[in-house]
Amino acid sequence: MTVASARPPVVPAAPAAAGIELLAPVDGEFAEILTPQALAFLTHLARSFESRRQGLLQARGTLQRELDMGRLPDFPADRRRVRSERWTGPSIPDDLTDRRVEITGPVDRKMVINALNSGAQVYMADFEDSHAPTWRNTLEGQLNLRDAVRHDIDYTSPDGRRYTLGPRTATLMMRPRGWHCRSSKTISRRACGTTSSTRRRTPSAFRAAPSGRRS
Repeated sequence: MTVASARPPVVPAAPAAAGIELLAPVDGEFAEILTPQALAFLTHLARSFESRRQGLLQARGTLQRELDMGRLPDFPADRRRVRSERWTGPSIPDDLTDRRVEITGPVDRKMVINALNSGAQVYMADFEDSHAPTWRNTLEGQLNLRDAVRHDIDYTSPDGRRYTLGPRTATLMMRPRGWHCRSSKTISRRACGTTSSTRRRTPSAFRAAPSGRRS
């Protein structure tokens, strides 16, 4: 009996122009999510915001140490104008005017179908707290939401039960995984001469090279 390797083969999928190196498989349907345009967008985000993201993470750590030493939490002084002035935002979209029942949950295929069919007004598909952010789970979740938006999603359970969307579904919202979560199964960006640190649980999913050269 042949035992397959526990580590899947690396399938190169990103063009050099994207400036991103993939360290996880992107074959089959995954390539429909991580298109060249999507990879170029991720690279642009990394180069534009990585230094700012790192600065905010450092400030977050500093504040936490101060709170641990007894500092009392307060509203930021540089945001006082926002709190004191009168201001309004845009009108609420029609699909969100009724949110009397709103549910949330992970993005596996059966859950997405059942949540949209639940009778709730809103379903928030959660890529953060209720989501185990493995490479496969995250990309399969994106595929599930894409198919749900197209009303082209179904699921057959091991016992043969088939799940499809009903004629009336909840409004779909999505909660993305925050950039403060330094998980090695999302993105490790190299931009502006620095690389964001990752928790050493699994190999990094992405490495974005500085503009003008590849890593």
